[in-house]
Amino acid sequence: NTAAFVVPLAGQFGDVGRNTLRGPSASLFSMALSKIMPFADGRSIELRAQASNIFNTPQFRSIDTNLNSSSFGRVTSAGSMRKIQLTARFRF
Repeated sequence: NTAAFVVPLAGQFGDVGRNTLRGPSASLFSMALSKIMPFADGRSIELRAQASNIFNTPQFRSIDTNLNSSSFGRVTSAGSMRKIQLTARFRF
């Protein structure tokens, strides 16, 4: 309820305690798959695939806490979408 908040008078503190506002919850799932293929003489190749946010769910940032802002009390941004990284490593 954003109407419950007002700007305090000059030189005074507001009456809201610390850590009383909560932001949106976050759940982030990551995954990695790896395959190592050995060769002779101790050499090998590793193929790896890594993915973060594999279900591509939005990761909302914290809410706007500036009372003078028109977006006060609203989530104004989101985190990154799914990311996939492919890696090949030759070990010798």
